[in-house]
Amino acid sequence: MRIQDRAWLLSHPFRVFSVLILTVFLAELAVMTSIDVFLPELSEAAHTLLDATLLTVLIAPVLWFVVVRPLRGAAVEERMRADAIVSHAADSIVTISEDGTVLSANPAVERLFGYTARETVGRNVSMLMPSPSREEHDSYIRRYLETGEKRIIGSNREVVGRQKDGSAVHIELAVSEMATHQGRVFIAAMRDIQARWRVEEELRRAKAAADEASRLKTLRFRFANLGACRNSGYTQQELTGLTPLDLRPEFTRDRR
Repeated sequence: MRIQDRAWLLSHPFRVFSVLILTVFLAELAVMTSIDVFLPELSEAAHTLLDATLLTVLIAPVLWFVVVRPLRGAAVEERMRADAIVSHAADSIVTISEDGTVLSANPAVERLFGYTARETVGRNVSMLMPSPSREEHDSYIRRYLETGEKRIIGSNREVVGRQKDGSAVHIELAVSEMATHQGRVFIAAMRDIQARWRVEEELRRAKAAADEASRLKTLRFRFANLGACRNSGYTQQELTGLTPLDLRPEFTRDRR
């Protein structure tokens, strides 16, 4: 069945139901008439058994081609589409069971952490975390399942992950959940923000250095002993009123 036909089937359930009811009615009518015409001498029990058998034989192919096969095809296509989206996503995506076991991992996980899907699936997701988060992760899930209190689920936060070689990587983490017939499944989407973190860290250091330099500018010498004069080359009168930056104009460069 073509995709357009499947779309029609899914979008017009009442019409499909009406067609099935009409088909069952016509098939039953045809079966009962045929039995009465061609096998009138059958007993009531045999008549009922033959009626049910013929009706099943006629209706089963209709159900398969009109309902089961299109729905199965639509489900397979939807799964393939979802798998393609996840596989080509730039973000690292893993699905996790209620006990913390990794159920699936897309190719981006290998690029971010260095682990292949084969190395992650079936293991605890805490393998992607440094200590102490690694040891405490299972208790986080257990507490959420018991209390329903959401700390990470449904929000984005910046965390530190652990790569295969043991090095740390800064990531942005978003966790969601969905209910399945096998229980709840958690979906973790992780984005590499290492480059952004480095820039922000440099900005923080620069701001700290600027604040320190600004503070030093407000400090002025009110007294200088002979040792200070000897080390600096200034007289006591020259040192009075100067700031530490006046003695070391390269100070801010060293601090940066």
